[in-house]
Amino acid sequence: MEVRNEKESFFTIILSMLLLAIGQAAFGAEIKKLEYFGVGAVVTEQENQHFKVQTEGEKTEEGFVYTPSELTSTTVHYKISLKGEGQVLLKIEETDARGTFLSEVQSEPVMLTADWKEYDLKTDVKSTESQIDVFVLTKDKQATTFHFKDLVIK
Repeated sequence: MEVRNEKESFFTIILSMLLLAIGQAAFGAEIKKLEYFGVGAVVTEQENQHFKVQTEGEKTEEGFVYTPSELTSTTVHYKISLKGEGQVLLKIEETDARGTFLSEVQSEPVMLTADWKEYDLKTDVKSTESQIDVFVLTKDKQATTFHFKDLVIK
């Protein structure tokens, strides 16, 4: 009887460890999900990191913002694929660790189309300790829908 109890205990421990590892892996996958926040807009994930942005049309510069966790270089290269309606602007804002505004760079207006097209914006920041926010925002005051995918910050 003792051998069976030892075997049962051993398998119970192994099964518990396996379930714990699976749970941690699932939790880790949740943490890595990127978060985009609407600016006068609703952002919804469609599939495979493809997102839909619906602006309210109450003011100019509605869209979304994303804040990368850290910078590896003082040269920032923001790339994104977009499609949709209307004109949008790509923007990068830099702040210091206390949230003090340092700089901003903005693209020329981009006329969106029904087909995916890649756009980019580059700038130099003061320090790798700076925080940046990257945006896609409407140029004009209008309710519109656009889509994005493949957002990369290098």
